[in-house]
Amino acid sequence: MRTTRYNGFFEEYNILHFMGERKKGLALFDSETDGEDFQTIQREMWRFHLVLDEGGFKRFLMFLPLGLCGGLWFLLLFNIVLYFFSEDITNEGLIELFSGRFLFNLVISLFLLNIYPYFLRMLGHKYAYFDRVKQTVSFSFDVGSDELDEFGNQCFPWLDIEAEIFEQIGDMGVPRFFVRLVHKDRDKYPKVNLCMDVVGIQNSAMYCHLRWELIIRHMDNTKPLPDIPIYELDRSKDDLTREFDKQNNRPELFWAGFSLGEQSRLKRLYEEDAADFNFTYGPEREEIVKPWLKWKPDLTQEQVNKKQSFIKVALIQILTGLP
Repeated sequence: MRTTRYNGFFEEYNILHFMGERKKGLALFDSETDGEDFQTIQREMWRFHLVLDEGGFKRFLMFLPLGLCGGLWFLLLFNIVLYFFSEDITNEGLIELFSGRFLFNLVISLFLLNIYPYFLRMLGHKYAYFDRVKQTVSFSFDVGSDELDEFGNQCFPWLDIEAEIFEQIGDMGVPRFFVRLVHKDRDKYPKVNLCMDVVGIQNSAMYCHLRWELIIRHMDNTKPLPDIPIYELDRSKDDLTREFDKQNNRPELFWAGFSLGEQSRLKRLYEEDAADFNFTYGPEREEIVKPWLKWKPDLTQEQVNKKQSFIKVALIQILTGLP
């Protein structure tokens, strides 16, 4: 049985956005082109904890449309600013410059916006997922296992998979930390090698420890799911969690009252507290099981996680080229 020490779990989630129908904006086609299996794994967060491959050339290609669109709009802005410093400034010239470049950028953005989902499908995802119910870890690529899960992906028992936090020296001699999934029998299963995506500053190993502790806690099916935003909409699907919430008199949709800004503020508080914690030998801390007694939503703050308007969604899509 694996245990956690810090027990300060937190992960933001735009709850109200996913309670309603997602606005497509200017995207003409369905953006969910990752395949039914991947969508199921991604959607059933109470059961599966999904981790994506951190590195590789595919990761770079995934953000290529964003870089292209960002570069085009920046170039347009730069040319307009530069035009004001030229000697021959006319309204007609400015309008011609802006309208021509703007129309070109708009066409490119709309094109990338609508082919991006199919671009992702061609690239494919390299990922792993932790199954809380069956206590297995599955991989989307060949890892040398004869055991298959319900989606046809190769898998191993949960306790056979380990996490290695390793350090690499990057540019300017700055260390960078990563988490790599490996099999406990590395010689027999060398193909089990996935560098997990970790949100946070890469020159601190703390974010790697926090991510791995959350996975351990997710896989502990002797306890209810941790009371954090990412599980808000799925808590009733887990039998143990549903009964615990009932006995605990948990407010319904508690985290839905917190904007993304408030959630980010709470996450920073956890991270600041964890900065000096020893994840290997530190004392085991008590987990917060009644967050509604500790945190209160700021009802005066604008709820930034309300349903996005069509104009806002469309503007973001035009500037980024992403759905």
